[in-house]
Amino acid sequence: MKKKLFISFLCFISSIANANTLMIGDSVFALTEAVPNNLRAAGLIFEMRAETGAGIDRIFEQYQEYKLDFGAPPSIVIVNGGGNDILLSRYLKECIKKSEICDYHIYNVAQKGAKLLLEFAKDNVSKVIFLGIHYLGDPLSVLNPTIDLGMSLFQTMCDGSPAYCVFVDPRPFFGPDKKVYLFDGVHPNKSGSQIISAMILTQF
Repeated sequence: MKKKLFISFLCFISSIANANTLMIGDSVFALTEAVPNNLRAAGLIFEMRAETGAGIDRIFEQYQEYKLDFGAPPSIVIVNGGGNDILLSRYLKECIKKSEICDYHIYNVAQKGAKLLLEFAKDNVSKVIFLGIHYLGDPLSVLNPTIDLGMSLFQTMCDGSPAYCVFVDPRPFFGPDKKVYLFDGVHPNKSGSQIISAMILTQF
């Protein structure tokens, strides 16, 4: 079924393969590079700038560096982010406790995401495909309510963006009972990456 989905997109994707497309974000894209490799296999051509460990601030820098290197903004941006602003931050324990301190931090992260979308709008980016954060497996599934808060804010941010923004929500396909993770319960395995790749491809 998944292979058929990729094949069905191949001809259509090839017609836009020369679009000036940029991928920025974190290890969901960069750790194994399974998602970008799947997209390339489907015929999509893009510049890959995502990095393992990147938070929202670094993702903003990825975008700025691309503009400096190419002398112009991209036409299409595929972006994810926000997960490392919890998992790799001093707020992780607060988020595990579901404290108000964590909620305040999530609002700040969402504001940074909104700033990034404003930058896209200023540069006349024609389309933003914003991949939301998927649910985590055990033992970090305790953070899934925090992900729900963040994704509610990111959805609102994307819907209200002056840039044309499509929010892609992978949460229904991820969770403790799903076999979609690497050993860490965080990063998507081959199956999880296929799901994410297919969701992104539907936006082209």
